[in-house]
Amino acid sequence: MNAEESAIASPAQARQYAALMALTRGGLGLDGDERGAVQLVTATVAEALEVARVSLWRFDASRRMIVCQDLFDTGSGQHSAGAVLHDTVISGYFRALAENDIIAADDARTDPRTAELADSYLEPLGITSMLDVPVLVAGRLDGVLCCEHIGEVRRWTHGEHSFATSVANLVALMLTQCARAQSEARLRSVVEHEPECVKIVDLGGNVL
Repeated sequence: MNAEESAIASPAQARQYAALMALTRGGLGLDGDERGAVQLVTATVAEALEVARVSLWRFDASRRMIVCQDLFDTGSGQHSAGAVLHDTVISGYFRALAENDIIAADDARTDPRTAELADSYLEPLGITSMLDVPVLVAGRLDGVLCCEHIGEVRRWTHGEHSFATSVANLVALMLTQCARAQSEARLRSVVEHEPECVKIVDLGGNVL
């Protein structure tokens, strides 16, 4: 967005653009601090979209459930984690995620992709609208970035779809960078503290 475009952008668009720039320039995941990076993402997105809650969920090893890595609640300003959703409870939502497409549920209580959540999740929390974007890591569905609105039904705009998708792509890159940084840190630790466990071989498999 250049200076001319910034001048004609709506406040919402300008806020979302600023959020993307902040996340992009923040070096997400480069230091291996995945928890801190995820918390920064959820809080930044909640402010940019002016929604009540933003969370990042990831599949467990069985891929039969998703686990909340972080949930930011705008009202309290607090982060939480650890909630679990099983595919047996919300099979329709899992099928929608598997299609790797954005779930823009203006009325989440009646949308067939999210209606299963109405009684146990949406109604108790007052959530009326959801904007959920799959997070793909190395081309594989890894989790979902979930934005939840409380109040009157919200009609998500195309710009909000694009913003959330851009953030989900940044999250995928961040998760990759965190995993790489953590792997490199483990390797350094082994080399420095247990060098007898390390061997060097050439391309033919010969021990050097």
